[in-house]
Amino acid sequence: QQQEKQHGSQPGNGLGTTSSSSSGAALQQAAALLQADMPVAMPTETVYGLAANALSCTAVASIFAAKGRPADNPLIVHVSDLDMLAALYPEPKVEQLSTSSNGNSSSHTSSSSSAAISLRCIADIIPQQYHRVIAAFWPGPLTILLPASPLLPAAVTAGHPTVAVRMPAHPVARALIAAAGVPLAAPSANTSGRPSPTSAQHVLDDLAGRVPAVVDGGGCGFGVESTVLDGLRAPPVVLRPGGVTAEDLAAAPEMAGLQVYGQEFQDSALEAAPTTPGMKYRHYSPSAPVLLLDPAPAWRQQQQQRQQQQQQDDKYQQTHQQGRALLQRLVMKATQELLQRVQQGRLQELAPDRPGSAVQRVVLLSTCGAATDSHTHSGTGSKQG
Repeated sequence: QQQEKQHGSQPGNGLGTTSSSSSGAALQQAAALLQADMPVAMPTETVYGLAANALSCTAVASIFAAKGRPADNPLIVHVSDLDMLAALYPEPKVEQLSTSSNGNSSSHTSSSSSAAISLRCIADIIPQQYHRVIAAFWPGPLTILLPASPLLPAAVTAGHPTVAVRMPAHPVARALIAAAGVPLAAPSANTSGRPSPTSAQHVLDDLAGRVPAVVDGGGCGFGVESTVLDGLRAPPVVLRPGGVTAEDLAAAPEMAGLQVYGQEFQDSALEAAPTTPGMKYRHYSPSAPVLLLDPAPAWRQQQQQRQQQQQQDDKYQQTHQQGRALLQRLVMKATQELLQRVQQGRLQELAPDRPGSAVQRVVLLSTCGAATDSHTHSGTGSKQG
């Protein structure tokens, strides 16, 4: 940041949006710190992360120390591309997948754009059920659980046989990972339990003196952590909601029956020993007091009574309107039939000089009309009625 200020950069201008030599120098300086097993705060599209070499026990320990993070809270490993992910596993078998709609494979490098990524899936590492969601959401705010790499320290996975991995979409984050040449473990860059930072200033306000450098990439686009998907379970589970919704993931056929932890099911054993961050310890705890206003029971009861009365009134009004409409249809039908009988000579109007409309006069015929029809049908009546 000091180097950026010396070259006249404006606050909030991300390193990924400029090609100035100072930006490249700043990334190289941050990469050198990472290679020396020191932590560096970096921007991602979700929140700012506190990054360190995921392959180094010393570097990983510096993350826990700076954040005051419990040792049983695992970390997410960030890679710049699938080649870096492949390097975590010895002698992988490789097959080609593509994000293009025509299915043609394309090459992928750390500098390629997200629109032309070649998803070179490692069949022995990335299970088949992940292929489609990776093609849709990597790089991006999606973390998947994979079998743990033998190259990662146990502190990264908290001793679990799985590891959480994602490929961030933020250009500065991916450029920094590529410049460091190693995958980076990176939880949110805040004191454990505090709200996640979405700007470099947030990181400085919280972790000043605890980290040697903060890479300023401007504000974060999402402002919440990545979604964590456990596709190794059957059915698959969203362990932590985030930037990719469960509805988005469920569109993939391999995600049939997808569940969201805390909504469709809970697991006390999993909460006690979580395989991913965000499941056990409190998070987003502000430093200001929070007041929860709970309405008095009497007020709630009054509101419920009002709602019930309103529902009854609405139902009565609807029934009343339907009854009036039905009655109008019946009266009109009967009146038309009576008028037709008068016109056909089957009925004689008894009071043609009576004041009122023809319809009002015809109503007077209803009783005698019924009687006439009865006599007619029995053979004893007359047309005169």
